[in-house]
Amino acid sequence: MNVWYVNSILGTFRLEEENDAICGLTLCPDGVPELEPLPRKVCETPLLQEAEEQLNEYFAGARREFDLPLAPKGTPFQKAVWAEMCRIPYGETQAGKSATDWLHPLNLGGVGTTGCSAANEIARKADLVIGVGTRYTDFTTASKWLFKDTCKFVNINVSEFQSLKMEAVPVVADAKEALPRLEKLLEGYQPAYKDEVKVAKEKWIDELNRLDHITFSDKKSWKPEINDANADSAKRFAQDVNAQLTQTSALGAINAMMSEGDVAIGAAGSLPGDMQRMWRPTGVDTYNMEYGYSTMGYEVAGALGVKLAIGDKHEVYSFCGDGSFNMLHGELITACQEHKKINICLFDNASFGCINNLQVGHGNVTLCTELRYRNKDGLFGNFMNIDYAKVAEAYGCKSYTVRTMEELVAAFEDAKKVKNIPVLFDIKVLPKTMTDGYSSWWRVGDTEVSERKENLAAYADLQAHLKEVRKY
Repeated sequence: MNVWYVNSILGTFRLEEENDAICGLTLCPDGVPELEPLPRKVCETPLLQEAEEQLNEYFAGARREFDLPLAPKGTPFQKAVWAEMCRIPYGETQAGKSATDWLHPLNLGGVGTTGCSAANEIARKADLVIGVGTRYTDFTTASKWLFKDTCKFVNINVSEFQSLKMEAVPVVADAKEALPRLEKLLEGYQPAYKDEVKVAKEKWIDELNRLDHITFSDKKSWKPEINDANADSAKRFAQDVNAQLTQTSALGAINAMMSEGDVAIGAAGSLPGDMQRMWRPTGVDTYNMEYGYSTMGYEVAGALGVKLAIGDKHEVYSFCGDGSFNMLHGELITACQEHKKINICLFDNASFGCINNLQVGHGNVTLCTELRYRNKDGLFGNFMNIDYAKVAEAYGCKSYTVRTMEELVAAFEDAKKVKNIPVLFDIKVLPKTMTDGYSSWWRVGDTEVSERKENLAAYADLQAHLKEVRKY
């Protein structure tokens, strides 16, 4: 293997060449090492020289794509290969989704508060958890409730701070380096699972199929997924806005219509939860979710950033609630200005649907989380029917108004023909038709003193769960 070091505005990079192909690119925070481990030798071959020139062009802004023979080691599938050899099932955090094929038999899908039944049911019974790069955020651990108190942790992370979370045995290392070494140590190991993993995954696939095909009915017996004290808002919205699409069915349909390699991006509201549970990535590294801070408005700006990064080979689809869109969508103008096609899938459920779920679910009445006209009782009149398609059209975008599945399919197929301008789908989805929790919990502050029995019931539930969380 031949190695060459390149200085850049980001620091020193190490380029690796083997068998006439670039097989590695690593940022070296400490600069060029004094000794290079054998069997590597530091020499600039014609290919490494060309790679250096292309890197310099990229950092100078003169190049957006690289034209080099590549044979990368430590591919995104390395985790899946390792898991397959050891037969250890694994779950996905928001950051890890699309790192491996969602159809892998050991990939149980999203884990945690916004996770699915398959991953959460297996995680709840685990004796040992190996964290690969995860930061164990509140949602990943379901507020430290998901994993039993006797569960042990081994954390592989380049950050020592992150590796120590959950009282773990820390492995401060790059996963690309650590996993192969663990693989050798685990040679011959077989976990105690029999058919639990297969059964859990099959059960979740059946549930996914149900979510994909939920339809609205104005019959009295129809209930939305979030069947809380404000569940009637779904039927009221359908009446006021003349809509009938459920959020899960619209999301599933778009997912199915996307092409291989297309990128999905999101950030805030109920959609990230739906997507961590339901999303079936179109390929490796095709899922971009900013959920560390749930930054409302990242969806539009982030979509433009992804488009600038990947070019025109694949489409970028941003999944954005109307609350986030109203908060920040200024980069839609930039996308028009730069002739960049990004697809904004705007799910309009009349404002802050997930926050309304939290309000009502913890014993409160609806307060300023729905876009309704004011009447004599307050903001409880008809739902506002805002034409976001016209808003986007005014900027110079191609736009579609969608109220039915037939309109969604027709709009999506037509939009594939659009070139060099942004596209916005104004999709009217019924409130309360997002996914609900699956064997999970999230710690939210509840009032201890209240005249409302609903508040007191929520507080009692909080105290009951706190008895089950991991102790520190």
